[in-house]
Amino acid sequence: MGRYYPDIFYRGFNEFSPAQMEEICRDAFSKCTNWWVDDQPGWTRRKIEMPFDEVLKYLYTHKIHFVIIHRRGYEEWNVEGSFDKWHLQIGFGTLNRNNPNGDIFLWIELDESNIPHFINRYKLKEI
Repeated sequence: MGRYYPDIFYRGFNEFSPAQMEEICRDAFSKCTNWWVDDQPGWTRRKIEMPFDEVLKYLYTHKIHFVIIHRRGYEEWNVEGSFDKWHLQIGFGTLNRNNPNGDIFLWIELDESNIPHFINRYKLKEI
């Protein structure tokens, strides 16, 4: 395999208010190539159906781990049509959710060409 490029993480979950996290998620959703929601009732996650607006309510009612990550990997992955093509991932997971279904995870994937927009608009810094 060729050269490996580690993922790049941006400012963490303690640095945005719930309203700012919602704004970022809505902005990402408007530009996304793919999104989904998982829950974790036990040790494994499962994809579930949940309206986007319903997921965002958790930003205001639960402790959240919010992430913005430039997902990369091997240079061979970064080609059109690859499942592992490099991309921007924005989302969150609830922490210690007191629910039989476990925690909720929102995943929003965007083409990496969107990275400059998010860095500039939200003043993101690499961690």
